[in-house]
Amino acid sequence: MFRCLAVLASLLAVISPAWGLEPTDNALFCRVVDVGAGECCVVLIPGGHYVIFDGGNFKDGGATVMDALETLLPEDAEVDLLVISHSDADHLAAIDDILDAYTVKTVLHTGDVRTTDSWIAADAAIRNAEANFGTENLNLRDVAVDFGREFQFGDAKVTFVAGWHTPPDEFGDLSPSEKRNAISVVIRIEYGGKSILFTGDSVGRHIDDPVDVCLAAERFMVDNQSNVTIKSDVLVAAHHGADNGSSTAFIQAVQPDYVIFSAGHAHQHPRAVTAERFMHAGLSPSRMLRTDRGDDEGFKEWDHLRIPNHSDPLGDDDVDILIHNDGRVQVEYREADSEEESLRDLLVRVAPAGRGPRSFDPSDLGINRFQPDGMDGNILRGRFDDGPEVAVSPEVERKFGEILEQLRDLKGELRLCHEDRTQQPCPQQNTAASDQKLEDLIKEMDYQNARFSRTEDYYRGLAIQSTVGITAAVVLGLVNFLLIFSRAIPSLQPPKEKEWGGDAFLRLSEMIESGRIVIKRNGNDSGYSKPM
Repeated sequence: MFRCLAVLASLLAVISPAWGLEPTDNALFCRVVDVGAGECCVVLIPGGHYVIFDGGNFKDGGATVMDALETLLPEDAEVDLLVISHSDADHLAAIDDILDAYTVKTVLHTGDVRTTDSWIAADAAIRNAEANFGTENLNLRDVAVDFGREFQFGDAKVTFVAGWHTPPDEFGDLSPSEKRNAISVVIRIEYGGKSILFTGDSVGRHIDDPVDVCLAAERFMVDNQSNVTIKSDVLVAAHHGADNGSSTAFIQAVQPDYVIFSAGHAHQHPRAVTAERFMHAGLSPSRMLRTDRGDDEGFKEWDHLRIPNHSDPLGDDDVDILIHNDGRVQVEYREADSEEESLRDLLVRVAPAGRGPRSFDPSDLGINRFQPDGMDGNILRGRFDDGPEVAVSPEVERKFGEILEQLRDLKGELRLCHEDRTQQPCPQQNTAASDQKLEDLIKEMDYQNARFSRTEDYYRGLAIQSTVGITAAVVLGLVNFLLIFSRAIPSLQPPKEKEWGGDAFLRLSEMIESGRIVIKRNGNDSGYSKPM
């Protein structure tokens, strides 16, 4: 099966269409940048308007944020609004670089004073921009900004929903970190009658509170929603999916169609209990996207798309939002850049809701990328780095060719649906039909690989390599006998189907071990030997 997945990865790299959304002249575009355990959102509004929400994680010095801006913004762009939700370093990293690289018309922030390097650099950059470049400094410590204040940028409206310099008394008893988070600036951007709500690290509950608790900033927004609406189509969830945000009452008030968790390999975010509150409100996991797909930090973290023992890197799971001027909303992961990511992304798209991806992470298995020696539409021969050579018989090559054509058809269906949004839901949105189709193809590849290990040509290839001709004759005779014998005895036939674990957590991980390939399912070894 491991060989099959490697072949499949290479094939998908050849036939994969582009999946990432692209900015257009008649749509609002937003990218939730995968900055790891932090947040940065970049919004492009038709007419040359730009809004940036937060500045990313300090661990990479803001490099990921600046790479995203260089990709999305022209060099001479003027940023209409830069929002700094609060003063934690995982939201500040690139603030000074942004203010140095671009003209920023307005900065909106809490004014909370910190002693961290990230805050000192950001504060100095804001002061410099205000003094030398005319940047309006909406510092909530010094400037009163009314809740519900609107900023108009082209056809988009940005509303100041919440934000404070210090927590109001009615927020109650909060820990020091909760106090810093609870004052987060919250904004809502509306375009084409649809909207996105950005919540920073807003607080709505204490960790492990009963499910019906709603307090602090989220309580304020729920109570004030008749004056300042929070109902939104897309929600960038509070505090990276932590349990002290996204209270049940808040979720019910927002009523999002999509939720995005800006998370990384830290703090076990997004939390499983947080995701459960969204699912209980009616959202399917296919509409709950995360910037740390595959991450595994233990049982508290939501296990959707988990790859056991995998530490998700930053930069590979950007989420794009496109709101068309006719009100259509698209939310998708950005296109993968590698063969392995392409395979994982496709499998994630067609995985059943709530189950893990049928995918593998080569780095977890101690190997590098599959290296084809030759390709002319089919993989004829290849090897894993420092691993055994993979040869295929003409019969298996023909069968893989047939499977490749079916994969091309499936990918074509996904591409057409991606381009034509009249088809809803698209196959990549976890429909049962596309899931079953891909699963059947992978099962067939597994079956063919099992046959490959028994084919006459495979053993003939080994025999030809022998220096003793008589050995070749004996091996061929034995193989022919075994082939005839196995076909006559059903119990010796390779399995035509493999169970995938029902509704339990699903993952395939393969390893080359002592001359056999072991397939692990749900942590238990089961499989069949494959001669090397």
